[in-house]
Amino acid sequence: MKIKELSTLEKEIMSYIWQYKSCTVAQIHQNLKDKYAYTTIATITNRLLDKGVLIRRKHERGFKYLPKVSEVQYAKKIARSLISSFLSTYGESAFVSFAEGIDELPQKQKKHLLSILKLKNKK
Repeated sequence: MKIKELSTLEKEIMSYIWQYKSCTVAQIHQNLKDKYAYTTIATITNRLLDKGVLIRRKHERGFKYLPKVSEVQYAKKIARSLISSFLSTYGESAFVSFAEGIDELPQKQKKHLLSILKLKNKK
């Protein structure tokens, strides 16, 4: 399933839904009412449905929204998409830049990344 990158407002609403697992537009609005109108939140939840990151379930006289993908799954899919696009656009220079960037990481992150790359290389 291809997932599109989320806007800042979409990410803010998804963060709330990921945190609470299931909620109504009214519950989201209660949390964000100082920033956004109820209708804005309702519109954005519909966009999130269209983007495939939410599920809508009938609840009383309205709907509850649940995440279709976890925050980690979403982040991985977006990262893969960005990396794929970057590599297809810039080719070998993208690999070289990535490899050079590893040396600039803090030692703990560098060690962790290299261990992941070694595990993936063995498969």
